[in-house]
Amino acid sequence: MARLARPFDFLEVAAYSEDTDKLRHANAWQVRLYGWGILLVAGSVLAGAWLIVRQAALEIQRARERSDFVMSVSHDLRTPVSSIKVLAESLYLGHVAEPEKRQRFLGTIVAECDRLADMIERVLFFVRQEQKGMAYVREPVDAGRLTAEIATHLSP
Repeated sequence: MARLARPFDFLEVAAYSEDTDKLRHANAWQVRLYGWGILLVAGSVLAGAWLIVRQAALEIQRARERSDFVMSVSHDLRTPVSSIKVLAESLYLGHVAEPEKRQRFLGTIVAECDRLADMIERVLFFVRQEQKGMAYVREPVDAGRLTAEIATHLSP
């Protein structure tokens, strides 16, 4: 029952259903629909939250990997630079008198420069790969030849 607004506030309006079973049935459907709607919204929110947390965890992992990579690269780049600097300073300051020793120092400087260039090339390779600017191409490799090249490169 409801009262009407002024100036009809003396009137009361009431509505009654002739078929109460239909009304109860409609009410039950409405309750079910609201329940399923709430479950659907809650499920969507939980799924969205799970996706966000998962994506955040992946981004954190990528950031850690990048940080570790940068730390490793900076450490690896310092070694040849330090060697080059020490040898070049010794030559520049005239601390190496023997021509044989000078030649060996210069050879080491050249080798360290080559090593440094290789490292920089590898860093650029990884940067390009992360930016999706490169793709892998698989091809057969002679492992014996590759091992021999590496041994030659790493031998003193």
